[in-house]
Amino acid sequence: MRRRGMILWTLAAMVGLWGFPAWAGILYVNNASGCPGTGATGTPYCTIQNAMSAAVAGDSIRIRSGTGIYDEHAQVVNRDGTAGSPIILEPDTAASFIIRDSGNGATRAAIWVQDSNYWTIRNLTFNDSGINPSVWGGIKIDANTQTVTGVQITGNTFLNMGGTQAFADTNLYAGAVVVGGCAPALGCGGGGFLPVGTLVQNNTFTDGRYTAIQLVYTDSTTVTGNTITGQKCGRFPDTAANAVGMHVVYGNTNLIVSDNVWHDWDAPTNCTLANQGFATHAAIWCDAENGPSSQNVTVSGNTIFNISQGKANFDNPNGINQASTGVFVELECAGWTVSGNTIYNIGS
Repeated sequence: MRRRGMILWTLAAMVGLWGFPAWAGILYVNNASGCPGTGATGTPYCTIQNAMSAAVAGDSIRIRSGTGIYDEHAQVVNRDGTAGSPIILEPDTAASFIIRDSGNGATRAAIWVQDSNYWTIRNLTFNDSGINPSVWGGIKIDANTQTVTGVQITGNTFLNMGGTQAFADTNLYAGAVVVGGCAPALGCGGGGFLPVGTLVQNNTFTDGRYTAIQLVYTDSTTVTGNTITGQKCGRFPDTAANAVGMHVVYGNTNLIVSDNVWHDWDAPTNCTLANQGFATHAAIWCDAENGPSSQNVTVSGNTIFNISQGKANFDNPNGINQASTGVFVELECAGWTVSGNTIYNIGS
């Protein structure tokens, strides 16, 4: 018996000396607990940031109800899962809470995964009601200094993202979910790095502002099974006041957009932002103005209805004019296949 114990101790010591990876585990978060915590069930981390900074491949970060509100900016850089052992960020069993970032226009997000592979962010609730949020809203996936592979954003709920219309009048807002790469022309100093194989699936976006999903310089992204409703206007850099379900901009390739439901945008007359330019209300918008075209894109099986319904002309009470479309593919967007979608009750 003693001999067996000595062998086990020796093996444990050898593992420590040789640096073998630790067994995957569960890291708990509870912001009503003492800081910083250890991530164990009895001494959970007090912030999402602490858990994300400690996670390794195969770990599950499970967030407990805590105070009911996690108001923080949690960012991880160069911390990878693997294809078979992703890092998972999710609620603990029966937990009830919201996540937000009262960033007041700061260039950040509530959850920001940068230069990190194989993360799964699932079943969380984000809600910007009553705050002035950060620019990148709920979740930002960022390939800044390397290609990022295998990120999944699934089953999350996004409510009131983008803050109030008064806040939107003087602040930019990118979207509830932003997936972006880095090219020299984008001013980020990178050398052409992209998120590859990102999955945005079965999420619900309700009453958000400007855009629900923004894709900037990505490859092989799949957007499927999501529901986007009640989209409201938000400020775009060219002064326009746009309400867009998914904004596809700057060189996205091999994109699949399938089986989503986009419906019941806020009425254009409810948008009172000052000095509006050309306003775009669309479920899906391929915007080629700011860079290379987005190519090899398939849009199929989507249901799109009640986008600025009842608007019979291009009049914009606060600007030049306003266009409502189901799928808006600009001339420079190449290789788009749009088929098998159901689209109705679209204004102008």
